[in-house]
Amino acid sequence: MARYFEFNGGVNVNRIGGRTSVPDDNIAKCMYYLNCVCIVIEYDDDDMEQYTDYENYRWLTPYQRRRVFLLCKALSPDEFEDRIFLKMMTCVDMDRQSWMQKNYYEPMQYLEYEYNLQRRQQSAEQILSEACIIS
Repeated sequence: MARYFEFNGGVNVNRIGGRTSVPDDNIAKCMYYLNCVCIVIEYDDDDMEQYTDYENYRWLTPYQRRRVFLLCKALSPDEFEDRIFLKMMTCVDMDRQSWMQKNYYEPMQYLEYEYNLQRRQQSAEQILSEACIIS
């Protein structure tokens, strides 16, 4: 369970958010992270909905999965350190670092490895296809 707080001009605090169940999938966890970021920064345009609907992560195309990864990189916790997001977020069932580890750092590390592996395989295939074959 995560709770998000919105600070209105200093002292007033409004609770937004509540319980959720995130699928045990790296893309779903990244989408959940993006959803939390969008809630906190109050970004509610429809163009992000496909990248934040973590319950329907299975329906993403490979292109959309890559977009989720790149959006998470662009909106990393480092961008929000000591700013709005991490100061506003408190997690009831785990501390902030554990939440970030579970929903950002671990999934992103795995996806980084996966995309780097794909890139290396594509490079190897290209080299092999361009190789001179003597028969």
